[in-house]
Amino acid sequence: MIENGFSYLALLMILSASIVYTQERSQHKIFEYLPAIVILYFVVMLLSTMGLWQKTSSITLTYTAVKSNLLPAMIFLMLLLADMREILKLGKKMILTFFLASLSIALGFIAMFALFHTYFDANAWKAIYGSEWLVDGWYCQYGSHTRGIGHTR
Repeated sequence: MIENGFSYLALLMILSASIVYTQERSQHKIFEYLPAIVILYFVVMLLSTMGLWQKTSSITLTYTAVKSNLLPAMIFLMLLLADMREILKLGKKMILTFFLASLSIALGFIAMFALFHTYFDANAWKAIYGSEWLVDGWYCQYGSHTRGIGHTR
């Protein structure tokens, strides 16, 4: 079981490098349907569920530092690869479908929150902003340390 931040970060880096290496060097069909980032998220969630690392203060500090500093930079770098001309070539129907799907997810979230808000923590409404790291960054900047639905730091 991993209990310190360095080992935790090293495992995540080795895991991500091995998944990207496998994608680049192999002809597995799975990579045609699932991008490497999705597989990485799934594997990390699976390892966390299996208890491969313990939530210690060192791991929590490492996780917070990586999430707060590297994640926005990595998302920005991924967006640099986005070619708007290629996206526009998908056509109006595909772009409309994307926005309607996004809207339906947002409305579904709002409807479920309205139905079940009595079961959630008082600060659960903050999750409506879309992603936990964005909400964490916003509220940690202004002194509140709440996170997501139903739990606090």
